[in-house]
Amino acid sequence: MDRHDVARALRELGDLLEVDGESAFKVRAYRVAADRIAALAEPLDELARQRRLGEIPGVGPAITQKIESLLTEGRIPLLDRLRAKYPAGTAALLRVPELGPRSVAQLVEAGIDTVEALEEAAANGSLGRLKGFGPKKVEAVLRGIEQQRRHGASKPLAEALPIAEEILGHVEEDPAVHRASIAGAVRRWEESVEGIELLAATNDPKRTLEWFTRFPAVERILEQTTSTCTVQLHDGTRVTLVTTPQEGWAPALLLHTGPRRHLELVCDRAERLGLEVAETGLFGSDGRRLDPPDEAALYADLGMQPVPPELRHDDQAFADAHHGELPALLTEDDIRGMTHCHTVYSDGKHSILEMAIAARHLGFEYLTITDHSQTSHYARGLTPDRLREQWDEIARVQEEVPEVRLLRGSEVDVLADGSLDFPDEILEQLDVVIGSIHQRHGLDEDGQTRRLVRALSHPLLSWIGHPTGRLVGSRDPYPLRMEEVFEAALASGKAMEVNGTPHRLDLSGAHVRLAVRMGVKLVVSTDAHSTLGMKALRYGVATARRGRATSADVLNTLPADGFLAALRGGRWHHETTGAVPAVD
Repeated sequence: MDRHDVARALRELGDLLEVDGESAFKVRAYRVAADRIAALAEPLDELARQRRLGEIPGVGPAITQKIESLLTEGRIPLLDRLRAKYPAGTAALLRVPELGPRSVAQLVEAGIDTVEALEEAAANGSLGRLKGFGPKKVEAVLRGIEQQRRHGASKPLAEALPIAEEILGHVEEDPAVHRASIAGAVRRWEESVEGIELLAATNDPKRTLEWFTRFPAVERILEQTTSTCTVQLHDGTRVTLVTTPQEGWAPALLLHTGPRRHLELVCDRAERLGLEVAETGLFGSDGRRLDPPDEAALYADLGMQPVPPELRHDDQAFADAHHGELPALLTEDDIRGMTHCHTVYSDGKHSILEMAIAARHLGFEYLTITDHSQTSHYARGLTPDRLREQWDEIARVQEEVPEVRLLRGSEVDVLADGSLDFPDEILEQLDVVIGSIHQRHGLDEDGQTRRLVRALSHPLLSWIGHPTGRLVGSRDPYPLRMEEVFEAALASGKAMEVNGTPHRLDLSGAHVRLAVRMGVKLVVSTDAHSTLGMKALRYGVATARRGRATSADVLNTLPADGFLAALRGGRWHHETTGAVPAVD
């Protein structure tokens, strides 16, 4: 049993507990633990053997006990009892948008215990006869089923990338492999993928493919040739390994990264230059091998800048690279401040001191402490009195960790009418005010747009957090007129967040592109609820890159004083060597 099996069991336990009426705090604890375990780089059984399961963020004593039971006995007694109580399709019903735990329990009691039965009940009218399932609710449920099916064929990047990296490490251990890389949609940082593809340059393809199939999570081989192998993992994920000779590395990596449209443009340009891009190499018109050592050299042979994988979905990026006009995209090294971080004061795992030490270890110059505000009861949101207590602790920790500047802030709920959850006399004492929607997601497009536009007009707001409210693979963005929201942000000098939490990636790459075109500034955050959560920065940076964001577009590439000046409406400029604010 590997970490993926354990994560699935904990997610199922959380789902069934929710239907059973358990508290939201406990349900969320199981889901958070499942996410953290799925993303582990260290073997779970090794952590258990060393009695270090409690070091995993979100894994407390009770969950530790259940993991140990699963690893040693292959079962969790509580999960067994819930499985006996509820039909097998119950958890799937809970994942249908518009259905909460009470509705699911009501459906199960009425004998509607699968998604298929739910759809049939909606079609024959029996669903509409249940209390609370009026015509609008039934219509919303049908939309939810369709949404679930759209997302169901793919896996969120946050789940696929850790698996891909683990398999890549396994492949690289084969002595016959010279080099290997993740390819396909995962390398392009697509937010959801239908499978995982890897490429390996090897002098013994047969040995390497056999080595690949020994990966512990492989359930069965689906297809194999002399140069490729596709397997299915225990969790259903399809993974393909393609092998290539060392001299064909660059063309093979380009071709297996895709997407198809970009390859068509590349091959068309190569043909016009008398070249051929093939699986086995790059060739001149006379058949001579050119053997570029990497993709950058291959693009140079085509007379153009290299197109980063994150932009290969963008035809305009190809054209700009052809003309030498592709900008230098944002990198992780450009980010100087770790923003949007939670602590034990609300729903975070670690203390202010632990978060500050982690930020210092990672080399950040400043850290924003932005716990939830009072309306977020489910997340232990802070009252004004508790917020003031936190300020005192921030001051004490600042003395202990002088290398990281601690900025006091709050993730303040944007209420249904667009007002903020704290009064101005509290907000004006904060360095950072993030306005986020956590409730009333069901407002229509007009209502949600007016809500954010009003929030953006507040003079003490810094930026809007996870602006569209989406959850990749499970919840669509709420309806918004994004251009109108961005116009309001631009007019008021406010920023928009690129939330790097792997299941959010909000703004999306497409929305980042629109913001950049309109001149709206961005903040790339992690929304970290633990020290481990800070490592999600790479997801935020990759999403910003997919929208062609540069360091000049992102405020937390500035030093702390410049960052604060920009948030307060100060004038600033950004140069390649850094940024110096000019405050009026």
